[in-house]
Amino acid sequence: MRVAIIEDDPDTQEYITIYLESEGYEVFTSGTGADGIAQIKRYDPDVVLLDIQLPGMNGWDVCQQIRSFTNVPILMISSVAQEEEDIIRGLGLGADDYLLKPIRPTILKARLTALLRRSVDVSWRKGRVAYVDERLTIDLHREEVVVDGQRVTLSFLDYQLLSLLVRNINHVVSSLDIIETLWSESIQDDYSQYVRIYVGRLRKIIEPEPSNPRYIVTERGIGYRFVSQV
Repeated sequence: MRVAIIEDDPDTQEYITIYLESEGYEVFTSGTGADGIAQIKRYDPDVVLLDIQLPGMNGWDVCQQIRSFTNVPILMISSVAQEEEDIIRGLGLGADDYLLKPIRPTILKARLTALLRRSVDVSWRKGRVAYVDERLTIDLHREEVVVDGQRVTLSFLDYQLLSLLVRNINHVVSSLDIIETLWSESIQDDYSQYVRIYVGRLRKIIEPEPSNPRYIVTERGIGYRFVSQV
């Protein structure tokens, strides 16, 4: 498995590299966002570790640029206090998880394992179906989502959540089921806010009125339901 590390601190970069290589990962490193983006395009890694505080182009901007051309899993890392707005901002820009420094090897490995497993595990794609109405097309076979005739881009976790909801169309999917499906290796953390963020992102993409959703409906205190409009 190939890991791209975009981190400007030499000590942190070396520490993570030595550990991941000892675990059998192939590692590519860069100290700036521009170099990191170039390496991702060149080497097509399986996962990206992205520091927020980079010289020049910061991690937020790098994340946004990465998302413009690939859905590779992105684990953002930061030395600043973990505030909810930081998590919301990172996930809103397309990151898939967030890890606070100092980095503990066991936690890093668990997060990477979870991201890599979800990105390569095709078992959840079995029994693919498609949803179509006059406005929205969700093709789980082609992994395409079209809104008002325009194909939209989703990160792999956006798509996995949407797939989970559509495969259970008109039935409630509990928040716990969503958390265990998307972040099962890290459920010791409070991922309920992550669910709300991802649902909010999907609503902004597919709903005609995100503040008054008709496709992804909240079942208060339980979870979410994808409601067919056909």
